[in-house]
Amino acid sequence: CTAARKPVPPQPGPSPQVNPGQQRTPAETRDITADVNEKAESVPGVERAYTVVVGNTALIGFDMDANKQEAGIKRVKDSVAKKIEADPRIVRVYVSADPDVTRRIREIAENVRQGRPITDYLDEIGEIIQRMTPKTD
Repeated sequence: CTAARKPVPPQPGPSPQVNPGQQRTPAETRDITADVNEKAESVPGVERAYTVVVGNTALIGFDMDANKQEAGIKRVKDSVAKKIEADPRIVRVYVSADPDVTRRIREIAENVRQGRPITDYLDEIGEIIQRMTPKTD
């Protein structure tokens, strides 16, 4: 009689990255978020932007500048997306001027800035993403 041979379990090691950029430190993510937010707010027509970055995905909600309403929301959204697309650290960009979505993004961004982990908001972020169409891919 011989002992049954079982397959050797794989050795622990680095897991494959499903989403490049997920291995960022919180400080790096804060820096990226601040950069993306600053770029979004530099677009004419954006009064105030709110940004959440998860891995290499950015969610941006913004308030329109009342004096720039004639520029059109779609044009401003496209301008914000184009500006953020230029950042190699971001692969997907979701942009919204919808007041409800912007409020939700603002609340998440404020809570994360105050130290709450982004993982507490992954379900809500998923819901927001389902309502929005990515501007990049």
